[in-house]
Parts: sequence; structure tokens; C-alpha cells
Amino acid sequence: MILEKELIETLKILDSYLRNKNIPYILIGAQVPKILFSLNRSEKEYRPTKDLDLSIKCHGWNDYEALVNDLEQMGFSRKESRPEHTLFYKNTIIDLIPYIENNIVKEHITFPETNNVFNMKGFDKLFNNAIKKKINNNLYVQTVPLHLLVYSKIIAFLDRAKSKNNYDDLKDILYIFRNYDDVENSERRFEIDPKFNIKYEQRGAFLVGADLKKILQNEEKEEVIKFLNLFKDEYSYPIQKTSSPNKNESKETYKLIVAFREGINL
Repeated sequence: MILEKELIETLKILDSYLRNKNIPYILIGAQVPKILFSLNRSEKEYRPTKDLDLSIKCHGWNDYEALVNDLEQMGFSRKESRPEHTLFYKNTIIDLIPYIENNIVKEHITFPETNNVFNMKGFDKLFNNAIKKKINNNLYVQTVPLHLLVYSKIIAFLDRAKSKNNYDDLKDILYIFRNYDDVENSERRFEIDPKFNIKYEQRGAFLVGADLKKILQNEEKEEVIKFLNLFKDEYSYPIQKTSSPNKNESKETYKLIVAFREGINL
């Protein structure tokens, strides 16, 4: 897929600034599949969004505020009605999440002025496993790999259980399950051991699980178990919330969850 012109412009400004300041960053969120999946996929297959989600490594809150002040001098802005980590550039919304290791308490950070709490679970793995991806000849960005994006989406889905927005996280997870081996024209769907008896359509979900199994620690897998426990059958509430009134779609969605469970072996 191809990012919109304004998103590329915004990313180019952010990437240039952060690299010049030697500030590590990763692109997370809904734009990642649009970057990593093949360009021949239709935009209609993926939910539209003009948001950019980035996490940046900072030494402390003063560094974070200094960075935001710099960006404001460059044309970015904040709005009082929005969270303090949300910036705007033209029509693009940027969520700029600080990763401040010394300020993480029980896997959460608390913004000092508002006491807003943000879940940072798994962010160390996102940074440690970031990959560089070409956007165009003038822009390469650091992005989280898709299997770890699924993990971060699982954390977000559980964290926002009472929010209607958490079903966007689940929709993103299911989209990645359906298309996972599309990255770099992979043939991995054909290499799965036949003993698993996974149909072709569910093999992307299986591979996401298998790749997460290699990298997650036991305590991190506990979060995945919490997620999987929400799906007992095709009538489970999260499936009904993300499926059209079509019995076959609910069944196919549940099969994706089952294949993911088999891949991660939980």
C-alpha cells in the first residue's frame, strides 16, 4: 500500500529531526501494515486512518517536553482538548509516546501534569526488534515488525476493554492474521508442517503465533492468554462486534483465532 502524501511529508520531518538529534524511535500503530504489506493491496481492504503513532526513547520528561517544544517551533501543534502526547501537523494526528525507562513503574508511565497513565508493556521488545523500511528513495523509517505489532495491539485491546476504540485494535489484528505472509512475498504458508492441519486462509494467523512464540517470555504470554480467553466460539462478543451479520464471517474469524492459538501454542 502507499501512504498518503501528507503522511509521508510528516514522517519525513519527524524522521529527519529525530535522526539529527540521535533519538531512537519506532513507528507503531495502524500505518505499519500499510508500509509493510505489498503495494498491490487495495486501500479498501484496510481501515482508513490519518493517524501516525510513534514511540521515542527519552532520558526523562524534560527531554520529552524539549522535543515537543522543538516540534511546535517547526509547525506542529497541541490542543488542550486532546491528550498531551497528541500533536497535529496539517491534517495529520500524531501520537508521540515517550519511552522513558527510568519512569516506567509496573510497566506503565504517568504523565506528570495530568496523571494520565499509559501502558508500556512490551515496548522494550518493540525497540529491540525494530526494522528499517523504505518508504521512498528519500525516506527510510524504523518500524515495529508485524508480529510484534499484533502483540502491542493485544495489549491495547485488553487495556481499552471498556472503550469502543478497542475494536479497531482487534480489526487490525485480524487484518494482519489474514495477510501476514504478504510481506516480502513470503512463501511461508506453504511450509507449515501438515500435522497442524491448518487451512491456507488461516495460515497467516498461525505464523503470527509461531513468530511470537519465539520471542515472548512467559509473563508476556500471560497477556496473550487473557486475549485468547475472550474467544470461546464464533458467538463470542468480540467476534460479533467486528463481524458483519454473516454467520460465515464469524466462523472464519474464530478460525483465525484458533490458528493463532495453535501457532503460539497456548
